[in-house]
Amino acid sequence: MKQFNETGAFGCGGDDVRYTANASRDGGFGIFQLTDPKPLAQHLWSWKENCAEGVRQLAAAQRYAELWMEKQRQEMLDEGFEVPVPPVTYGGVTFAEGSGRRIEHAVALKRYNGASSGNFCVWDSATKQWRLNPKNNLGFNYVERVCNEVPQE
Repeated sequence: MKQFNETGAFGCGGDDVRYTANASRDGGFGIFQLTDPKPLAQHLWSWKENCAEGVRQLAAAQRYAELWMEKQRQEMLDEGFEVPVPPVTYGGVTFAEGSGRRIEHAVALKRYNGASSGNFCVWDSATKQWRLNPKNNLGFNYVERVCNEVPQE
């Protein structure tokens, strides 16, 4: 991912995007594709500021994920169950309890992308089991897309 578009026309037209901040169809800008909250000018034009804000947003998503999964586990325990979250693997990345890559990381990644169809993992009180919800409202799995970019070990 690059900070600025290197292709396309250079000019004043609405479709002339060469050398402008890299944008996506959902309104994300720059290396970290900052979307929500709306990025400030410095996040668009400075790759360092774009990365700093992206890292800040990822950290906030991770804090949210930790609290979310703590709440889900407490709900499970309150119902009298103690069921581990099943491991899930995408590419060469496995999210598993007791490992360096926990389900909280998958929850945070989906949250960073907006979690438009709900969080990645939830305790289902009706079925008394963990339910994974990996796809967003557009039908793609952002966590899988990110994990597929991780080099195989």
